[in-house]
Amino acid sequence: MPVLFLCVAEIAEKYLVVLMQDLASKFKMSPTLAAVTLIAFANGCSEVFTQANLGSKKDGLLLGIATNMGGTIFNIGLVLPNVVFASKSII
Repeated sequence: MPVLFLCVAEIAEKYLVVLMQDLASKFKMSPTLAAVTLIAFANGCSEVFTQANLGSKKDGLLLGIATNMGGTIFNIGLVLPNVVFASKSII
């Protein structure tokens, strides 16, 4: 497992970091904003393609809707409250 994490870190450092820096400079974004938005977009892309593929399968539409609803419930129930509580302590 540690070797796997080292391989992922090496790939991210070699390709992902360079891509993020190029996109941030091209769009004139701060590095923090670029990291937050671009990494979130990259993380969500696989879900979009999976959902599109599920549409052609039997019961795929229901599975796709359930996946989206599960992610939404997780974000509203856990991520959003943690962000609100953390932002109160920063201000």
